Amino acid sequence: MHRFRVDGVENDQCTLSREEAAHALKVLRMRPGDICEVSDGERLFSGVLEENARVKITGELSNRESPARVTLYQGYPKADKLEMILQKFTELGGYRLVPVLTSRSVARPDEFEKKRERFERIAQEAAKQSGRARTPEISPMMTFEEAARDFEKRDLAILFWEDERNTRLKDARAERPDAKDIGYFIGPEGGLSAQEADRLRQAGGMVLTLGERILRAETAAVAGCALIQAMWGDI
Repeated sequence: MHRFRVDGVENDQCTLSREEAAHALKVLRMRPGDICEVSDGERLFSGVLEENARVKITGELSNRESPARVTLYQGYPKADKLEMILQKFTELGGYRLVPVLTSRSVARPDEFEKKRERFERIAQEAAKQSGRARTPEISPMMTFEEAARDFEKRDLAILFWEDERNTRLKDARAERPDAKDIGYFIGPEGGLSAQEADRLRQAGGMVLTLGERILRAETAAVAGCALIQAMWGDI
């Protein structure tokens, strides 16, 4: 099923943007009468394509959003890695991604703002592909201290850290079974420093292991979201 983003739905009608219309008509070669799905960023609808790139809404669909609001605090990695993390995080039902400038981040923060439009486009395309109505929020770059204070506000705050060997996600589940607003912190290439890990503990973070093997930052980010969704969400 082809899916498109629209600015809004009114009186059971909507119009595709110029970009989306070009994709529908020229790339996908859709014609009036073809069935599609459209999202306004919060809701998902079934519809029928009409003339002039308009869509007649035929019904509202399940929004396919997870009951768990999962926030990823990602130590800022190289931009190409962040693109992959964002794409998979979106597909897995992630709610919000926060890029964090840590002591071991090697990429420059100005690179993030220069590529923000590209990141937003990647998230939107991943949301469409996975059938989501909502595109995850991509927060502005935060300093480590700003992120620690934001991290502290979550119902359940998790630090997946390679130096932890014993405490696992199932232990967090046993302690906070009803958590809905869940944040998890992943370090950049090179991980987090011991001082940063201590600060996240002070912020109420539970320090957990992702197993005996050392994972790359992008692998840990995706695995962490999948495991959280399996225990609190809809996987």
